[in-house]
Amino acid sequence: MTVNFVSLGERTSYYRFSASSLAEALQQMARQGPRDGDGHHAADCDMRADIMQGLQTGIVSGTTQQSPEIGWMATGLISQASFRYGFVFRFPDWTNISRLTGPVRTEWARYTTCLWTHERGHATTAMTVLRQFLAEFQNLRIVGTGASAQAAEADAQSNLRTQVSDVFDRLAFRNQQASDRYDARTRHGRTQGAQLRTSIRRGSRHQ
Repeated sequence: MTVNFVSLGERTSYYRFSASSLAEALQQMARQGPRDGDGHHAADCDMRADIMQGLQTGIVSGTTQQSPEIGWMATGLISQASFRYGFVFRFPDWTNISRLTGPVRTEWARYTTCLWTHERGHATTAMTVLRQFLAEFQNLRIVGTGASAQAAEADAQSNLRTQVSDVFDRLAFRNQQASDRYDARTRHGRTQGAQLRTSIRRGSRHQ
């Protein structure tokens, strides 16, 4: 049985704005950017995944058998599939930043570097969940029943495809849970420096 990881890579889309100050940039991001639980998130990371590409199912060798109570029984498994995944980032683009003062440009550079660190942390968190589910897909064994060996095997493979979809529902749910825990732990990136300072002070931890 082979279930392979296939990376679809990363893609970044930008929402663009112009502003004359850090405070105005913050307002623009609040107006145009993604939203989170506290309304302060300026970027996001969306995981895309599927395992239906090239999905082939098979019957576990030697498991098709007849039961006096049930009839014929068979156990199905994924014989081959590509577990595809990728990430789409949404990120702010301050279009006229190059025309503003050095301290403003420095703060924007510091902030966006920290913001990228936070968003890539979401991708790292998602990869941990994906690896757990890859193991679950590889270990799937689904039983089917029928009046004949052929019917039992067809039922097992049909049930297996349904179970694959159910596993994906759990994957999306658990990934969201892991993402929420990461945001809570980092205060949506603020402990990583991903908070735009509209008043720049000396001695800041994230200077």
